[in-house]
Amino acid sequence: RPRPAAASRARSGSTTRAWSYSPSTWARSRRSARRSRGRRASPAVRARRLKSEGRKLSKETIYNYVAAAKGAFLIHGVARYNIKGKEIFKTNEKYFINDLGFRAIYFNNEQDIGQALENIVYLELRRRGYEIYVGKFDDQEVDFIAVKGSFKMYVQVAYLLAEASTIEREFSVLEAIADNHPKFVVSMDKVDRSRNGIRHKNIIDFLLE
Repeated sequence: RPRPAAASRARSGSTTRAWSYSPSTWARSRRSARRSRGRRASPAVRARRLKSEGRKLSKETIYNYVAAAKGAFLIHGVARYNIKGKEIFKTNEKYFINDLGFRAIYFNNEQDIGQALENIVYLELRRRGYEIYVGKFDDQEVDFIAVKGSFKMYVQVAYLLAEASTIEREFSVLEAIADNHPKFVVSMDKVDRSRNGIRHKNIIDFLLE
């Protein structure tokens, strides 16, 4: 559990005002983070969501709770990267939970399996030692940009490529990126739908590489 910052403030000499800890508020904030894992959700959005549940919280309080959850390795924040502008955005991180079992306490992971698979792929890339970003290409999103030294790859994650619109969404953004780094679409499908140099992989095969 997060604790008031008095002790750490005394060690560091900081004069920042301590933030108060409320078990019920922490639980609500934690459930909100789990609900939106694999999504971008700013503190302002979380504050509005909690307010709709009858809890009035400032953005600063939400920042503190998110920072505490990240510090306890309950969740991980992933920065967004502008692929065209080649710059990292300083705000609007995307959050992933460290253990989907925590989320299962409050929600059913099978109901949004696409997001659960995305979270699994994130954790696997992290385990492999990659520096991970969420890509932005015009108004489209690349699920992951994974970097290790001079190596870089792009990864899209989907549950099933069952419809033409889904295939187009997952492949088209990668096809639009004009570089020669490896590009993958990962899903539960067993039929290989690779096209135009973009490799399609079954998620089990991807995880067992």
